[in-house]
Amino acid sequence: MPRPGQQAARRKRARVSTTPAPSTNQEEPGSPNPRARCLPVADLPADFDGVPEDGAQYLAMVMRNNEELPWSTRMEGWTPAVENETEVRPDSGQPAGTRHMALPQGSWEVLFPLHFQNYRKNLAESWPPSPPLPYPQEYPPLPEANRRSEWYMFINGYSMEQYSKPLQRGTKGKERAFELTEEEAMNEGASDNQNAQGANGESSAELKGKRGKHREPLVSVVQGLNSNEAVRILSHFAHWLTESITQLPPPFPTSPELLPTQPDGPMNPPSPASSSTARPPNPFPPHYAQWILALLMIVDSHLSGGQISTLRDLARAAMRVAGWRWIRGVVARDVSEGWKLGGQGWRLVTASTENEGDEEENVDEMLARCWVVVHAVVAGWAQRDLLDDLENLFK
Repeated sequence: MPRPGQQAARRKRARVSTTPAPSTNQEEPGSPNPRARCLPVADLPADFDGVPEDGAQYLAMVMRNNEELPWSTRMEGWTPAVENETEVRPDSGQPAGTRHMALPQGSWEVLFPLHFQNYRKNLAESWPPSPPLPYPQEYPPLPEANRRSEWYMFINGYSMEQYSKPLQRGTKGKERAFELTEEEAMNEGASDNQNAQGANGESSAELKGKRGKHREPLVSVVQGLNSNEAVRILSHFAHWLTESITQLPPPFPTSPELLPTQPDGPMNPPSPASSSTARPPNPFPPHYAQWILALLMIVDSHLSGGQISTLRDLARAAMRVAGWRWIRGVVARDVSEGWKLGGQGWRLVTASTENEGDEEENVDEMLARCWVVVHAVVAGWAQRDLLDDLENLFK
């Protein structure tokens, strides 16, 4: 600890040492303090060979090298760079730089996460809308989030009168007789081409009459849902996609005549049985993708482990649909040599085309919806290991 007045004395001596003496005019002003340099430092000659002869030259070399050092240094970060995170890895088992033709382009895999996250960020700043938008009069009230059967009927355009009106005493049995369950509604698409009777005694035409236009995920409809309810409804979609794939016939051929290694030709025509087989119903219609994306937009960025598991199940269900559609496209010869994703263009989904039926769509449309769902979950909630599962599925 310095004594009283010691710091002031030191500052005074420093000022005196840097001030020229009045008696000497040859000394340059501001000469260094003799005490500041205890050891002599030599002036290196122009032909200095780099080997110091004494300590003075060595100190001169040290000071010269010190002046050449940079003022700042660069340190490698502990997190990988952005370009490394979005780098598209080649499929294992294939030549470097090639990808499976069913997978989207690498540029799309880089741009879609950026657009998806920016859209969610902009939407979160003004969500929910204030003041709330008026609810559509032609839509029935929103079911509770845990009512899977009611949500299936609500989204697919079925009548919701039995749920919107309270049951009167003594009529519970009659209402239950005409009630359309979730299983019957899902089986309706597979029985539209048949004239069989429903499980409750109604014909398929009468059951189809209860189904109207698909209900869209309007802002005025989705604004009444919170993040937990949206995740719960997304779990219903994962269940419906998985159940649809389970109920559909297997995409693999049942006879050697249907193998995809035997192309159509004059010497090898397709069998009559295969050409007359009806197309299976659509397991992933366009309005399902609209609802899934709309619900993903309002889901919080930070979720619990169980909710993250629900989103992963949804992405894996979309992968199963994509794998099923790809194999079926190869077997049915919808995929020919030189095929590429989006090569035939994209169909615009309008009010006149969304209710054409549940017939199977082309390979491009189905795969595009599956890839959007998978990459949305990956981009929004950092589930990049799902891309490894996707690449392993299409090896």
